[in-house]
Amino acid sequence: MSHPECAIACVEMGAALQLFVPAEDEVYAVDDQQKVMEFAGTDVLVTGVLKEDRKTVVVHSITAK
Repeated sequence: MSHPECAIACVEMGAALQLFVPAEDEVYAVDDQQKVMEFAGTDVLVTGVLKEDRKTVVVHSITAK
């Protein structure tokens, strides 16, 4: 199973997609699951802002790397 297939299978079982930032070794929630769904399990470039909770990204744009 590929990374995208695995991510989509997890979402179908109720998991939420998140952003992993390897350079920071951090995982962030995203504000809009639909915006990131087509990129599930792939490397992306995200533009957005970090909410005050410092755990959730408000995604303005997302593109494949």
